[in-house]
Amino acid sequence: MNSTRKYQFVIFILILISVLFIYITSPKLKTKLSKYYASLPSFARPQSNECNMETCFNSKRCNISNFKAFVYPSAVWNRTKDNSILGKTYLTKNPEDACMYIFFWKPGSKLTDLQFWQENGSNHIIINLDINRKGPLPPGHALVAQPRFQYFTFRVGFDFILPFYNNNNSKDTWEILLPLFPLRRKYWISYLSGSQPKLDIFRKYQPLSTSLFEYLKRHNSSLLPITVSSECSPSDIWSCPKKKRLQILTNSTFTIIVMPRQLFKENDWNVFQIHLVEILQSGSVPVLIGDKNYLPLQDYINWKRVLVTFHWNMLTKFLPFLSSLVDMDILQFKQYGRHVMEVIFSSKKSLLAVILESMHQRQRVPAPCFDPYHPKILFTYQPKSNGNQSYDQPGHFREGKHSLLDLRMPPEALSFINVERKPGKSWPPEKFTVVILTYRRQYILYKILNALHNLPFLDRVVIVWNDLFTPVNKTIIPELHVPVYVVACGKNSLNNRFLPFDIIRTDAIFSLDDDFTLPQKNILLAFRIWRENRDRLVGFPGRYHSWSQSEKKFLYKADYLVDGISLVLTSACFFHKHYTYLYTYMMHRAIYNYVEKNFNCEDIGINFLVAHVIRKPLFKVTKKRGFPCKYCGRKSISTSEGHKFKRKYCLNFFTKVYGYTPLIFTQFTIDN
Repeated sequence: MNSTRKYQFVIFILILISVLFIYITSPKLKTKLSKYYASLPSFARPQSNECNMETCFNSKRCNISNFKAFVYPSAVWNRTKDNSILGKTYLTKNPEDACMYIFFWKPGSKLTDLQFWQENGSNHIIINLDINRKGPLPPGHALVAQPRFQYFTFRVGFDFILPFYNNNNSKDTWEILLPLFPLRRKYWISYLSGSQPKLDIFRKYQPLSTSLFEYLKRHNSSLLPITVSSECSPSDIWSCPKKKRLQILTNSTFTIIVMPRQLFKENDWNVFQIHLVEILQSGSVPVLIGDKNYLPLQDYINWKRVLVTFHWNMLTKFLPFLSSLVDMDILQFKQYGRHVMEVIFSSKKSLLAVILESMHQRQRVPAPCFDPYHPKILFTYQPKSNGNQSYDQPGHFREGKHSLLDLRMPPEALSFINVERKPGKSWPPEKFTVVILTYRRQYILYKILNALHNLPFLDRVVIVWNDLFTPVNKTIIPELHVPVYVVACGKNSLNNRFLPFDIIRTDAIFSLDDDFTLPQKNILLAFRIWRENRDRLVGFPGRYHSWSQSEKKFLYKADYLVDGISLVLTSACFFHKHYTYLYTYMMHRAIYNYVEKNFNCEDIGINFLVAHVIRKPLFKVTKKRGFPCKYCGRKSISTSEGHKFKRKYCLNFFTKVYGYTPLIFTQFTIDN
């Protein structure tokens, strides 16, 4: 009886499967499903995750001259004031001129209601900054940028993985970052095991029957101290006290972080993202262990410069490798990690700028140029005759086309040029521009300008008129052999000295104070030196910084010691025009704003910037120490009470902003 019932049950199951198979494969059902999918909005239809820039992005709507984006108004974006760089370079307020459309997604948003969505959302970028909320699925042909994706929905080379973004921090990023030094901290390696996903996979690759936790414990020593904390519950970083967690990270040279086995698994992935940001914020070097590495903005950020990566089957090798790294290796990891936190992960504006820059790179569109500064020209003097013609050498005059990294020309390429009077025989002929910052020193200014008459290789003179309430007296401009431009910048600021004026045609800029005079032969000597060292600051007055063990601060020194100098004042200094763009647009705004507010330390700011960029010392011209102004009656800022104290504060404040002191000493002085 039981066997008969079993037989009947099997027959029933087979018949049921056959009926379902016939129904599913029938043309009638396929027609119904097709009509159903066709009735859905385009972004809700089943999509292939093989979307890429060739198949889902309409590049015909974009061109090199107009590769800008329009941001849909939203509560998230309206609270963000777009700065001049982002607004002028990447964005447009006219949607008809846009190549791409940006939308900040929030729960309940309907993509089909967007004005320019059209059928499938082509050329749209949907940004979701909330790590706890999954964005729209699927988005059609639109790109998605968010911290976490649903499983198997991330389209490699198309979508963007964003970092964990903390919207609750009221401080600037540089204020919460730790200094780069000391490089080697209390702990060599730390590992918060409870804040990571479970590590059963370790046993698969490691022949030793141990866990990563036990492996690190076993290799701990006094020479290479390793700390392992298991206070956190598995996959829950918030159960570990934040104070304890950050205390370990800030005392660790390296910190191990494990890539989740299942990418984008909600709890593990959130922990991974948050932990990665905390490691970088603490100034530790991440050591990433995993077999599949998907990192935030990985097609833009060179993560090899930020962290050390190891596959699971290389675990026995990562400790010897880390012990082989020298101080310079560690410094470079920490510097670029700080750069990522400060420039890329710091704000919604930064993330949007990186996304748009990545789109430029994907479409092979050249990077946009910074706009030069267009000052208000108060007065222009043009020479009556071209008196400087006798100083022009045969060959073309290069107007701002050299870069800092240009190679020197071989002698064969310049053999047709008469190099008898050319300053530096490995470069084509060029000139320089004198920029003078002045404030209520009209009589002295006349003397300074008169000393420049018939100066060889001078292209033009730009006078930055910082006195907004006194009109320019044309009689203070002597007749020179080159044009003279008197410009106003809208406000009295020492930063005006380093604005990238559009009227400057040369790479070489000679910054000159309105109370500083030099013999022409010394200026020409400095120009020759600069031409062979185009990335350096080449100047006359030198200063240096020293560490006070009692105050635990840097001091600003004007006397000369055997140790040499580490700063050159911009009261008489050659530098490349490229640095005016870096100073105005790329330098830390905290430093720029400090100079703006306190009327001091712009020269220290440019010294920090150049040393940070090139990691080379400056050049001092002539052994002369002091350069007194014989025409000056009124005291200058440098002679005011408390000047050295203010300069000392600048040194330490700028060090805090950069995370270290980039200034480099030199004992090299060129006198002939």
